[in-house]
Amino acid sequence: MKSPSANFAFAIILAVSSLFFAGCRGRGADFPPPEKPLPNAPAASVADSCGVTVPEVLSELSFETLEYRKEKKEDVLRSVNELMGLIESRADAEWGGVFDFADAAGASKRKILIESARAAKVLAEAAALTGSPERAASAAAAAEYAAVFLADPKGGFYFAQESALMGPDGEMSGEEFYKLPDSARRKIGMPARDKTMRVADNAAAAAALLRASDVLSRPAVETAALAAVERILSDAWSDDFGAARVIPPQGEKPDFSETRLADNALLARALIEAYQTTGETRFLDKAESAAAIIHKNFRRADAQEFSLYEAASSSGGGSTVCSSDSFSNLVVVSVLSDLYLLTDNEAYRARADALVATMKAMSSTDLFSALGRETLFRMEHKPLMMVVVGSKKDPATAAMRSSALKFFEPLKLVMTVDPELDAAILERLPYSARPKPTLFACVDTACSFPVDDPAETEPKMRVFVDRHMFAEPQPGKLAF
Repeated sequence: MKSPSANFAFAIILAVSSLFFAGCRGRGADFPPPEKPLPNAPAASVADSCGVTVPEVLSELSFETLEYRKEKKEDVLRSVNELMGLIESRADAEWGGVFDFADAAGASKRKILIESARAAKVLAEAAALTGSPERAASAAAAAEYAAVFLADPKGGFYFAQESALMGPDGEMSGEEFYKLPDSARRKIGMPARDKTMRVADNAAAAAALLRASDVLSRPAVETAALAAVERILSDAWSDDFGAARVIPPQGEKPDFSETRLADNALLARALIEAYQTTGETRFLDKAESAAAIIHKNFRRADAQEFSLYEAASSSGGGSTVCSSDSFSNLVVVSVLSDLYLLTDNEAYRARADALVATMKAMSSTDLFSALGRETLFRMEHKPLMMVVVGSKKDPATAAMRSSALKFFEPLKLVMTVDPELDAAILERLPYSARPKPTLFACVDTACSFPVDDPAETEPKMRVFVDRHMFAEPQPGKLAF
C-alpha cells in the first residue's frame, strides 16, 4: 500500500497536470495549431493488416503491473519502473503523446493513436499502483494528446500524426521540429494528421482511454473516448456483419464486403468499458451482439465449434487475405470472460475456456506473449465485482458509480443495476435494492458491507480488497 504522503503527492500532481492541460486547451482557437503538410504528400490509405499492432513494451507493463499488484515483489517493481522509463523516453514532453515505437532510432517522430492511448492506460495504472506522480503526469499527457490532437470534432480518432512538415524555410523533419518548445512550435504550425479512422484503432484507443480516465479523472478524455464508440456504432456498424474496417467520412456508406475479427473483438472490448463507465445497458447489449457476430461470422466452416476464429470474413463468400490473428483471438477470450462475469451466461465462459484450450493444444507461442500471459492471469484470478444498485435517473447512483470507477484496482468490473430497468439482472444477483443507491462488492465468495456514501468507497473498499484480493477462496462461505 502507498504511504499517505505518496497518496497526497499523487493527488497534487494530478490536480496540477489537469490545470495545465485545461489551460492548454483554453489558449484559443489556435490550439492545436494549423497543420503544415508537405506538398504532394501521399494520401492516407488503410493498411491491409489482419489485426492491430501494439508494442510489446506496453503489453508487458500491463502484465507486470498485475503481477506486482498480486505479490509486491521487488524484482517485479524494478521491471515495472524500467518499463515506465522506457515508455517515457518515447514521449513528447511539450505536447504529450508517444513517438512511434517501430522507429528504433526515434528520429521519425511520428505519433500513432493506439500507442499513445495504450501508453496512457498502462502508465496510469502502473503509476497509481507504485505511487509515482511523475509517471501519472506522463500518462495524463499521453491521454490528453489523443483527446486534443487526434479526436475528430464529430467523434472518433484519427490514425496518426505524421512527423515532417513545411517549416518557415522549407521542409522540416520531425526530429528537428519536436526539439522546439511549445511557443516556437505554435509559430510554425504542426505536422499533418492521417485522418483515416480505422475501427480497430478507434475501439482499442477508446477502451484504453476510458480506463486511463478512471485513474486520472479526465472528463474530457472520457468524453472523447465515448464519442469514438458512438461514432463506430452510428457510422460503421451493421447488425448483420458487425463492424466495418473504417469509419467512413460523413455522408458515405461503410464497406462491409470484408470484415475483420480485430475490429469486432476490439469494439466488443470498448463496449464493455463504455458500459462500466456509463452504466448504460445498451452498451453491454451491443457487446453481446458483437460476440454473437464473431461466433457466427468468423468460425471456420470445416472446424470444430470452438476452434480459433478466422481473422476475416467475406460477405460475398470469397477468400480473404487473412487466415489467422492470434492477437484478436486473445482479445475475444478477454471479452468472453468478462461477458460471463457480467451476464452469468455460462456459454461465454465455455467459449473462452475452449479457445484457450485450443491455443494450448496447438502449443501457441502467443500464450507466452505479454498479452497472452495477461489474458491467462485475468482468467485464473477472481476480479473485484463492484455493483451499484440504484435508479439510473438518480444523480446519487452516478456518484456511487463514479466512486467505484475511481477506486483503483486493475482487476475489477463495475456494473450499474437499476431495480426497475434491470429487474432481470438484479434477480440473479445476491443483492437487493435499498432506499439509497448502494455499492456492493465481492471477490469470489467474499463480500464487503454495502456502501451508500461515495466518500466511503475508497477507505472501505481498500480495507476489503487488501484483505480478500488474491486470497484463497473458501467455497460455500460468504466472508465479510
